[in-house]
Amino acid sequence: MNWKAQVIWFSLFVVAQGCSLSQNVPITDADRLLAKNASNIKIIHYYSLPMTMTTTGDALVSSGKARYVGEDSAGYTEGGNYWGRLERAYRFPDPMIIMKSRFIKGLKKEGFRNILDIKEPLAPYLVDGYAAPEEMVFNKYRKKYGNGLILEMRMNSYQLHYMPTKWSTYWLGNSVIARLIRLSDGKILWRGFGSVIGYSDEEYRYKMKDIDRKEALRLKKGIRSSSEKCADQLIAHFMGRDKKQ
Repeated sequence: MNWKAQVIWFSLFVVAQGCSLSQNVPITDADRLLAKNASNIKIIHYYSLPMTMTTTGDALVSSGKARYVGEDSAGYTEGGNYWGRLERAYRFPDPMIIMKSRFIKGLKKEGFRNILDIKEPLAPYLVDGYAAPEEMVFNKYRKKYGNGLILEMRMNSYQLHYMPTKWSTYWLGNSVIARLIRLSDGKILWRGFGSVIGYSDEEYRYKMKDIDRKEALRLKKGIRSSSEKCADQLIAHFMGRDKKQ
């Protein structure tokens, strides 16, 4: 991939992130109070995305770890690729679990005592290979969780991509979307977005060619740290402290 293609690719990535941000729905003070006083808020999460690693040969190398399989969901299969071997060797953490745990702790610090953590992860609900219409998803939630408040969390991206001017160095991208949904009428009371983009942050850049133990442990730490930062951004947005979102 030449430098012009790199610039175009990264521009598209930034635009995609911007689109996600533009879809944020700030919560009103009244709805935040409603959530705080509700009998409970069920917090649900989807399986983590598989890591995708863009190599200099333009191939996407997905995670070798099987995340889920199901009749109405897309399944990831076991593989012996480069990332999969790293993931197994160094026991990289599950970013979605870190994000959810950090987010719940943040809510409790803000005085929310009505959190009900639903441990079982969800797989994407597909119809004929495509994402199911939202109302179908909400109906599935109602059958499973009732008509109360649901706080849904899912990853938006999870990737490693090489730097345009230094192909042996890769940057980590990690992001999450969360929504507070009132299932009685399907209204989205809040939608927030959290992201870490290592392209512009040296803390999240790694030398992936012939990676050694020290660098692999740095990456492991970076996955945890970036996931925590994503969750902290969600809390700031939910509590109205991040006016940029």
